[in-house]
Amino acid sequence: GGLTGLGYLGRRCRFSALNPLFSSIFFCGFGEQSFLGGIHWGIALIQPLRAPWISYSYSVTPSLIAWSSLLLPSESHTFTVQAIAFAGAWVVDYSMFRAVPQAPSSGGLRARAVAPWFMALRTQLSAAAVTSLAVCAAAERWYGWRARVREESAKKAKEV
Repeated sequence: GGLTGLGYLGRRCRFSALNPLFSSIFFCGFGEQSFLGGIHWGIALIQPLRAPWISYSYSVTPSLIAWSSLLLPSESHTFTVQAIAFAGAWVVDYSMFRAVPQAPSSGGLRARAVAPWFMALRTQLSAAAVTSLAVCAAAERWYGWRARVREESAKKAKEV
């Protein structure tokens, strides 16, 4: 099952000259978005927030969006949806983890659901992911457009 899916994804990537670079960013986006959902699943298991079903439901959302983006007609659309999903996940994380109530812990200190440095790191990594996906979407759109123009020119040259 899983290897068949990877074979399908490999055939789905139609990038010619830039294929290795685009494919690695393409697959990295899926893995990272699954990881982002896993963070919410783990936090819901350890420290349920207001309604645990919201955290559990949201935990699968980034992965579902990433995999659903494969159904889009072109890779530039897939990259664009992934970039929007990363930005949206950051907004959800920022609003959720900024508002997490402090839980009492031993020694009179207070512990958060996530480490204090988490959102700073999350912001930097999300910015890098969104930027790289947006650049790939633009490059694929430009490269695809140029390839179509060359193909049309070659067809017209053969007709003449």
